[in-house]
Amino acid sequence: MRKPFVSALIVATLLTGTATAQQSNILSGTQVAQQITGQSFRYNGHINGQYYSGSMQFKSNKTLKVATESQAPDGGTWRIEGNQLCTRLTELRAGRETCFTLRQFSADQFRTSHGFTLKRQ
Repeated sequence: MRKPFVSALIVATLLTGTATAQQSNILSGTQVAQQITGQSFRYNGHINGQYYSGSMQFKSNKTLKVATESQAPDGGTWRIEGNQLCTRLTELRAGRETCFTLRQFSADQFRTSHGFTLKRQ
């Protein structure tokens, strides 16, 4: 009777450790700014079942240039709020701001909390 309880406890501990490890690679606001300022990235991901890809350039004056595979280039602004990167584009997303966290997977690759992959160019 004790074995199932111990097994369940081990599994719960492993899952908690995995969640903690995943949380630990979320970049702080300072780290996000250091990683993106003055940098260009290729991005790709899905929103509501639709695939999106293109490139983004985060300028040091907090402006943003975006080129998509299917639409005209767009511009906007970026800022850091806590540990989130917030972007507002002029045309895309109807000018609404979107904020998300970044996880770093390699020196040049990141994953957003809304499921996009960013790869430094």
